[in-house]
Amino acid sequence: MNAELDKQIDQYRKLIHAYIVHLREETKDPSLNKITLPYGTVIFQPQTSTWHYDEERLIKHFLETKQYQFLHIRLNRENMRKYFKETNSTIYDPKTGETLEGVIVEPQGEYFYVKKK
Repeated sequence: MNAELDKQIDQYRKLIHAYIVHLREETKDPSLNKITLPYGTVIFQPQTSTWHYDEERLIKHFLETKQYQFLHIRLNRENMRKYFKETNSTIYDPKTGETLEGVIVEPQGEYFYVKKK
């Protein structure tokens, strides 16, 4: 019984998502993130991309380049995210423009949810 309901919910979510994507294309407004419908509000929320770390490689790099602010017994991932900039699939140092080896960027797309009235 629950599996059937979950299947229906998933089907409705796909239809709502397709509708919003269609509205974005029709209005030529890619920043359209929210729409009010009769039974609630659909909200698209961008998600942060996922970084996959090769810790040994990164630690070696930071020791060689004397960038100790990114090391704290383990990688200081929070400071790395604040400092380094990302392109489609790589991370680079904004001061030198050098690509940082050891991180794979995996874009997460968008997450959307329906907010009930």
